[in-house]
Amino acid sequence: MAVHTYYLIRHGQYPPGDTADELGNGLTELGHFQAQKTAETFKDLPIKAIHCSTLRRAVETAEIIATQFPNLSVQAARDLWEFIPSIPPKFADFFAKQLPDVTSETIDRDRKVGDAAYDRLFRVPAESETSDTHEIIVAHGNLISYYVCRALALPTDVWIQMDTHNCGITRISIGATGLVKLGSFNDYGHLPPELRTL
Repeated sequence: MAVHTYYLIRHGQYPPGDTADELGNGLTELGHFQAQKTAETFKDLPIKAIHCSTLRRAVETAEIIATQFPNLSVQAARDLWEFIPSIPPKFADFFAKQLPDVTSETIDRDRKVGDAAYDRLFRVPAESETSDTHEIIVAHGNLISYYVCRALALPTDVWIQMDTHNCGITRISIGATGLVKLGSFNDYGHLPPELRTL
């Protein structure tokens, strides 16, 4: 029976700060190096597709990874943007002060978008499938943590307890029975110490 494996990669380092462009900043020089190292780890895998958020830092990371797969085009989608999946009660004051624009309405709206992307990308293999598939998804820390919560049927608020490094790799597999397994979370062992950032 076939297994679908998804590699969720957080984008490389990018400069903090606001920009007038809604797509945000691109990668720093260090972020480029992180993405290049990450690309090398996938070069021998039979990657079938590369998906990413349309935010600039994710697109640039995905395009660097895609250099290992000249026959693939990066599939960028708005529904993979970063978002706040929930506000755990004990962090309510922090969010109210630091992110006052994040409300229950914006959380519900953005989570519906993120859930639609999850349902679109994470598929149970059909009975007729005989070959395993491997796909890359380049996205953002909060979204990746939330997807791990969804995959493992964890309470949504658990997302805030998960750290994701730049270019950390999370592996989720789905078997023909629908069983979802977390193979790794935030694996950054492919990056030398000088390239490890949060």
